[in-house]
Amino acid sequence: MRLFRKVELEATIIATGDTAVAVGTELIKGFKSYEVKLRSLAVLTGPKKKPKSKTFDELFYLSDNLMGYARDYDKARIAVKERREQLIKVLRGLVKKKVDLFVILATSGGTSSASAIEIAKLLKEEFGVVPTIFYLIPSLTENSRSLYNAAMFLDEALYNKRIGLRLPVILTDNKPFSYEGNREFVKVKTKKEALIPSALLDLLASSILEPQSIEFDAKLLDLLATIKRPGLSVFVSRELGQTEEGKSISRISDLLLDDVKQITQLAKEDIFEAKSMYISVFDLDLDFQALFEARKLISSYKATKPSLKYVKSTEEPKPRFRAVIADLPIPPRIIKLMQMARDNRKRIILKERELQEEQDKLDIETVHSLEDQLHEKWIQSK
Repeated sequence: MRLFRKVELEATIIATGDTAVAVGTELIKGFKSYEVKLRSLAVLTGPKKKPKSKTFDELFYLSDNLMGYARDYDKARIAVKERREQLIKVLRGLVKKKVDLFVILATSGGTSSASAIEIAKLLKEEFGVVPTIFYLIPSLTENSRSLYNAAMFLDEALYNKRIGLRLPVILTDNKPFSYEGNREFVKVKTKKEALIPSALLDLLASSILEPQSIEFDAKLLDLLATIKRPGLSVFVSRELGQTEEGKSISRISDLLLDDVKQITQLAKEDIFEAKSMYISVFDLDLDFQALFEARKLISSYKATKPSLKYVKSTEEPKPRFRAVIADLPIPPRIIKLMQMARDNRKRIILKERELQEEQDKLDIETVHSLEDQLHEKWIQSK
């Protein structure tokens, strides 16, 4: 299905770590079905992690034999740096003059976070390419290593002025929302990881499809400008249910705010400070209520005029919206994540020092004991 008949879209996808490779595999399949010109790379710990399918053009391994880095960001980062020259050679084959969309998919795993930030640096330094990173943010209840990895990644990608990267980073979230609260977490997580590729493809498709109204007719260039905007952004996606009366929910502006607040914990007025936004709404009839909500949404934002597109699917109708809200203020959830990562890391370091001191003490006592035994044997031999 050549959806992009009117445009020649070229994209590059780099997936780092197991989960990102799984998401990337589905995204690549979708891109190919749309006949997007595509180049792809999977970055994994070692050959034992080789994907079952041959979806990616290139595979790159950080180690010859390891299964993983036990979520250890620092060890994985050293491994990436040690293979810098080999990695540059592989990246050179991916970087072309015309690339409309250059995406890195990453998660809070050690291999994934470390590879994503180091590859982004290499792309910028060696080739002048600034990739957009879609990052699956961990829940605050996940293990301390995942929080530490995410904190290190976000600091270097966005907030560390000494490094000065400030990349486009789009957060995605597999944490259950309030309206999914009665469902098992693992099922929600799996469903959301599977939804990321289809939702991203929806965004691209919406920018090409004919609009329901010329008043809300955002273009592909609007979408690409939002995705590529430096700073912290949020990707939200929701299937729209039905009201008790059987009518489609049309309160897009409120639903969008709810989802962004749950991902970021930002206050409503802070969300309205977003610098760019692209929203696609599928299969929702543009009745009076929907038009009112659309105009309300556009007028709510202070720093930007949201790019909005209402379209009809060619497939079985399923009301839904997909959106990227770009260049937001630093969210409380990220601040909390960094605080927890710092505190947990401090406790771990202190514990490691205590263990080392115990080990040193034990070694000294063992040596003294052996000396005493030898001394006794020497006396007895006399």
